[in-house]
Amino acid sequence: MRASDIVIVLSALATSGLACASAPKPEATEVPAGPTPRGEAACRHDLGRCGGHTPGDGKCGGAAADSSSPLKNGIEEVVLEPGKFAEINLEMAEGTSTEVTFTATGGPLEWNVHSHEGDTVVIHSQGTGSDGKVRFVAPRAGLYSYLWTNASAAPIRLTADLKANGQVRVHSIEPGQ
Repeated sequence: MRASDIVIVLSALATSGLACASAPKPEATEVPAGPTPRGEAACRHDLGRCGGHTPGDGKCGGAAADSSSPLKNGIEEVVLEPGKFAEINLEMAEGTSTEVTFTATGGPLEWNVHSHEGDTVVIHSQGTGSDGKVRFVAPRAGLYSYLWTNASAAPIRLTADLKANGQVRVHSIEPGQ
C-alpha cells in the first residue's frame, strides 16, 4: 500500500466518524465535600500548631482574653485526690503574659508551667506550695500549661485565678469544669 492510499483511507475514515476517535470523555462530576470543621475540630493542636492562625486570637472557638482581664475559665474549685492533677492549657502569642494566683487547702501542691516540643516537655517554671502567684511570659507563640499535682496522701482543694495581658486563649482546663 502506498502512502497516498493510506492518506485517502484515513481521510475517508475521518469524515465518516470512524477514524481514530477516542471515546468521549465523561462529564466531570463534582463530589461535595463534607462539612468544614469549625472551632476546636478545625485546629491541629495535637501537632503543636493551630490551623495556621495566631495562637490566642480566639479563632478556634475558645475564650479569648483582653488585656489584664480575669478569664472566666479559671479553676474555681477542684479537689485533687492523691496522685491527680489539674491543668490550665493556654494558647499564647509571643510576648504575652499570664499570672495565676492559686490557693491549695489541705497541703502543698507541686506546680509547673510547661510546653511541649514534640514528645519533649519543656519546664519553664516550677515549685511547690500551698499558695502563690506565678507569672509567665511566652517566649514564642504556642500552647503553654499551668499544672498542679497532688503528691500527698490526702485530697487537696485547689482554686486558681488567671489574668492575662495580650492575646491569650484558654484552650482547655483539666479536670473539666
